[in-house]
Amino acid sequence: MRSDAGFSLLEAVIGFAVAALALVPLLQVYASSGQAGQRSAALLTAVELAETAIGRFDAAPAPGTQAPVVERGLEWVLSASPLSGEGTGARLLRVTVTVRTPESQRPVHVLTTLRHVPPAGAAGGRPG
Repeated sequence: MRSDAGFSLLEAVIGFAVAALALVPLLQVYASSGQAGQRSAALLTAVELAETAIGRFDAAPAPGTQAPVVERGLEWVLSASPLSGEGTGARLLRVTVTVRTPESQRPVHVLTTLRHVPPAGAAGGRPG
């Protein structure tokens, strides 16, 4: 006499197939979260580099674009262009740092700020 306790081979195969189909979306979510983490880390590095480059910027630079600098696997370029202030002697410079990967021309991060450049012959420069 045959016992019905347990699963047949067909039931076990179908169970494994259903489990595999349920696991595929979970594995895709896991893989995409890893890629998102890598992109997030790269963006954080790009932001840090841009902020550091702005911090190193001289108080009275000449307008123009500096040569690209490669640091921590990313390339950054700093450019400064006059904004306004003609006639007062003082001027504002728009300072932009563009960070990209060396193999791509697509920016990873762009940081722009304004810097006041005192008139020629003015005492001081940066406060304190």
